[in-house]
Amino acid sequence: MQKFPKVFTTMSAILALAFCLASCKENVDDDPQKTAGSISYAVTSVEKTTADGTFTNELTNTGDGTVTYSSSKTDVAEVNTQTGLVTIKGAGETTITATVADSDTYTYATKTASYTLTVTAADTTPQKTAGSISYAVTSVEKTTADGAFTNVLTTTGDGTVTYTSSKTDVAEVNTQTGLVIIKGAGKTTITATVADSDNYTYATKTASYTLTVTAADTTPQKTAGSISYATTSVSKTTADGTFTNELTTTGDGTVTYSSSKTDVAEVNTQTGLVTIKGAGETTITATVADSDTYTYATKTASYTLTVTAAAATTKTLPLEGLINYTDYSTGEPEPATVEKSLEIEYTDDDTWKDIAERYAEVSLEDNEYGPSEGKIVMFWRDSSQRINGCELKSNESTYNYDLVSINDKVSAYSSDSYYLQ
Repeated sequence: MQKFPKVFTTMSAILALAFCLASCKENVDDDPQKTAGSISYAVTSVEKTTADGTFTNELTNTGDGTVTYSSSKTDVAEVNTQTGLVTIKGAGETTITATVADSDTYTYATKTASYTLTVTAADTTPQKTAGSISYAVTSVEKTTADGAFTNVLTTTGDGTVTYTSSKTDVAEVNTQTGLVIIKGAGKTTITATVADSDNYTYATKTASYTLTVTAADTTPQKTAGSISYATTSVSKTTADGTFTNELTTTGDGTVTYSSSKTDVAEVNTQTGLVTIKGAGETTITATVADSDTYTYATKTASYTLTVTAAAATTKTLPLEGLINYTDYSTGEPEPATVEKSLEIEYTDDDTWKDIAERYAEVSLEDNEYGPSEGKIVMFWRDSSQRINGCELKSNESTYNYDLVSINDKVSAYSSDSYYLQ
């Protein structure tokens, strides 16, 4: 009787344990089975710069467990705990971790996924546009007489350009404008150099051209002159008077004239006035000399002058003759008058010489003293028919006489007659 309480106590404990085990079995049988879920990042390493904006690295989640995000270094990048949106804060490296919790239906053997984010400092230098510089003409030729000039430079961009000359004794160049001033003969290189600007950068920063300068011809430039005859063929007869064929000249060169055959025509060397001398053909040439201001590529102009014999017209000249006979034994003239009227035919081609010779022959033939040595003198009642300097000569050898030259000495022989001696 004294051991009962101890036995009761032990039985109570066994019963309580059995109830507990039964209760636990019932609870296990009531818990549903969960689907296995997974979480992962396909990209586990991401690189960014401090200039990049926010981004999200895609997370793959099979299941519906709630995901939260964290960053190991918030001074490098912060991450939205609900969305995973990353905001870059500075250069460095951080780990972005996604953590998933089991849900009522999914359980995750691995509950985290992460990726490494590397952030480098961004280049804050502004990006520049590519510029260019060039000369279309790379070789220029000038003379020492040429003025200042500029060779066109083509540039894209707003870089500042400066200019230099390799030989300033040949040419100087304005450093700002590129205007070139020639200084002497020779060869130099003109170079344009461009500097990068805030907006443009130049891979090639220079462009150049060669300038060749030759010594200029300092001879004054003359104006071109010309000389010509509008009429290049002239026809005349031996009966025509003097004439001038009009010459056209541009410029102030001195002109002289010449005739290729002076027995056909003579020409005044200064005026070009032509005097006909006989039948035939001659060339009248005008020659011009260069002046201080004019030069002539062609310095001569000419025309052909053709002179034909004038048609003969027979005329009759009434003459009254006188013989002045000279006795050579005494040396004194002894006038003997032969009074008669003579009519001598002549043409326009005859000269006073021809007429005088015919008269002399007739007079001597009719001389009452017969043929002798002596001198013949002539006179005309109409003094206008006389020509001064008409030389009287005869080719007849039948009579032994000399003929003298008519001159201006007039002696009165009678009141109505004159003779020349």
